[in-house]
Amino acid sequence: MIDRIISALLLVGACALAVFLFQRHYAAPSCRDDSVTALATSQISTDLGRTGFNITNIKETSGGLFSRVRHCQMDVAPIVDLQTMGSAHWMSVIYSDAREGKSNAVTVDARVVGPTEAHFAASNG
Repeated sequence: MIDRIISALLLVGACALAVFLFQRHYAAPSCRDDSVTALATSQISTDLGRTGFNITNIKETSGGLFSRVRHCQMDVAPIVDLQTMGSAHWMSVIYSDAREGKSNAVTVDARVVGPTEAHFAASNG
């Protein structure tokens, strides 16, 4: 009985490790990954004329867990001195991140699609 339990646990662990390694090395990174958002904001900084941004509402619009290409969307607002986030000029950004087949390098293609109104989560406290 214990041998079967240990065998099942080892099998589940090996499968989880295989999924983790495949995701880490072959699939495109998550839309929320710091390196992906950094590449996307550096590409749009010339369009918006700023280098620092507030980012919210990052979501994946297509692609999956094992996909080599993910399409994403986020809302950004340039950081301007003492301006609050609620009154900032929010822009919607569409970007895609892809992992190249041979080199496994990650490429990001981002563009600003227009103004938007950012939605913030309500806090109860």
